[in-house]
Amino acid sequence: LAVHVTSQGPTTFIVVRQQDPDCPAIQVHNTSSWASVAYRQLGVAADLEERALPGVPTGYCWDRPQGPNLLSVRAVPRDLGVGVGEMDCNMDRLGALPMLKVGKRYLRLSIEARGPTKVLVIEDDAMDEGEYVCMSPGALDESDAGTNGGAGGPSWHLSLSVVGFGLSVIDATPKELLYLSVSNVSLEMVQSTDWALTDLYVQHIQIDNQTSLGQPVLLGLSSVPHLAPP
Repeated sequence: LAVHVTSQGPTTFIVVRQQDPDCPAIQVHNTSSWASVAYRQLGVAADLEERALPGVPTGYCWDRPQGPNLLSVRAVPRDLGVGVGEMDCNMDRLGALPMLKVGKRYLRLSIEARGPTKVLVIEDDAMDEGEYVCMSPGALDESDAGTNGGAGGPSWHLSLSVVGFGLSVIDATPKELLYLSVSNVSLEMVQSTDWALTDLYVQHIQIDNQTSLGQPVLLGLSSVPHLAPP
């Protein structure tokens, strides 16, 4: 089952529906040839950790829908059998992530959007510790933006979140004619050389007629608000 929680004013809506196996909220696609990947939402108990085997895409739903959209990921090499190397991945940030160091080897991680599903892709990296020059997250981001952009990697990324705003339209009296209220707005934009993604979500929008003529609400949501894909 998929559970999505959202609020509109003083009312909280809890929507429970059958999870579509083809469109999970999160998917972990591990293509590594030598390591499984253990993961869980940051802040949840360790016994809720799940594992993605090499070559097997695994669906995942947040254990705490109101918690952070962060996956705590660690590699489990076949030759060790225990988790080593760990990274917290922000699933709202599309594009390449810093390398995950596992002993003298590395895994390349990236986050993609495939329809409503955010996909964490894990791949082997051919370089060993002696060949790898830059390990700082900031430098990796710069490298991704400059060199990988021509090969389909993201060249820039914008993430904007606004709690809400209101706008009044008044006449010369002054007297208020209309009032626009918008709440919980999020905008995600990623641009590359050969693809672009724009994701806009508005939880609530309403235009109120402040005059005595016509309907009091000119534009508003139905009784059950539109929900973004979980």
